[in-house]
Parts: sequence; C-alpha cells; structure tokens
Amino acid sequence: MIFRTGLRLLGGAVSVIALAACGGGAPIGTVELGDLIVEGEVDGDYLYRQLRQLDPPFQACYMHAKRKDHSTEGVIQLTLLGGSGRLSGEITSNTTGSSELGECVISAISNLPIREPENATPWDYTADWFATFEIVRLNRDPS
Repeated sequence: MIFRTGLRLLGGAVSVIALAACGGGAPIGTVELGDLIVEGEVDGDYLYRQLRQLDPPFQACYMHAKRKDHSTEGVIQLTLLGGSGRLSGEITSNTTGSSELGECVISAISNLPIREPENATPWDYTADWFATFEIVRLNRDPS
C-alpha cells in the first residue's frame, strides 16, 4: 500500500527572527515527508496519522544540523519496522551529508510511541519512507 502524504513544513521561525534581527544565522529550511509504502499487518492511514507527530522533531533536527553546516540539505530514506506498539527506523540512504541529522531522525522515530487500534489484529509491518530536507531559497529578483 502506498500512502501519499505530501506534507511540507516550513520551519525555522526562530531562524527567521534571527535573520531579521541579526542579519545572519542558519538558513530557513523545509521538511517534506514522502510517501509511506507499507507491507504487512497494519492500518496505513492510522499509522501515518501517528507518524505526523514526527514533524516537529524532524524540523528541530534539521535546524540543529543547519546551525553546524548551513548547506545541509538532501533526502533521508528509511525503512521502518513496527509492531506491538514499537517503532524503529533504519537509514537506507542519506544524501544530506550530515550523519548527525540522520541519527537525530532515527532517535525521533525510536521515541515515538505507536498506539495500535483497540480490538484490532496486532500489527507487524515494514515500511519504506523518506524525508526531504531543503533550504528555502528566496527569490531576490524584484521583477
């Protein structure tokens, strides 16, 4: 099953304030969560709604990574393993150049409690998922 998420987050409100106040700082970035492709026993829609809780931690991970390297951007591809209320992640590809960003994303996934629906068959699944971390480039052309 494929679940189209298309969720795009514009983050970095603190960065916007810092840029406006100080004229510098880490660039503003976005986190876009990709499609979730699941196999096994799971309610994909229900799972995705829970995964949306990762939006703020992923954005925080990205802001931290950009403070260390302002050019950090790319895609982290993941395999998620879940069942019995647990979730773990494994990075299958990381084009961001930041191992710390990848470690932070995995930590956020591992700390997310997953609640399976009551009276449902226990979940046992794997899922492929990705997140795109991208710097916002402002159009400075006045025309």
